[in-house]
Amino acid sequence: MPSLALFQGQSLMITNGKDSQDFVLKVKGILALEPGLSVKELAERLKMNRQYMAGVLKVIEEQGEISHRKVGPARIYFNADDIKRKQTSSDH
Repeated sequence: MPSLALFQGQSLMITNGKDSQDFVLKVKGILALEPGLSVKELAERLKMNRQYMAGVLKVIEEQGEISHRKVGPARIYFNADDIKRKQTSSDH
């Protein structure tokens, strides 16, 4: 599993270890309670810079943990498991 990249200038440094796993769990937990949040909304909930959050979300998405849909200019994020479940249930 690839690690989350280090982003300079942030108080929270995401690394290869427990911090990155905890952060992914936080993001997935928020999306479980509130699916369909934008980068800006996730950044606000986690008290992070929007640009930093966008980069981290991209890495988490590359890991297959979350996915997004474009709505106008915004990227709306969901847990990847939620998307897979919806696709499976609509196939029946």
